[in-house]
Amino acid sequence: MSEGIQDTQPYLNDALFIMGSRSNYFKTGDDKIIHALFPKATIKLLEAGHWIHAERPEEFGQEVISYLKS
Repeated sequence: MSEGIQDTQPYLNDALFIMGSRSNYFKTGDDKIIHALFPKATIKLLEAGHWIHAERPEEFGQEVISYLKS
């Protein structure tokens, strides 16, 4: 995940990451990188591949709406 990151200044506002548990793009330890760069990040892992919004549209939408309401 960190290979393409140029800026190492953390983003200090809230951020939501929704990832698929079967995605090849999310690897063990990536959550540490996310929290280092986005200290206030919320990470949600859904049972899906990389295309979460297409595979689990209801769950994806619920996560986004719930996050935006909080």
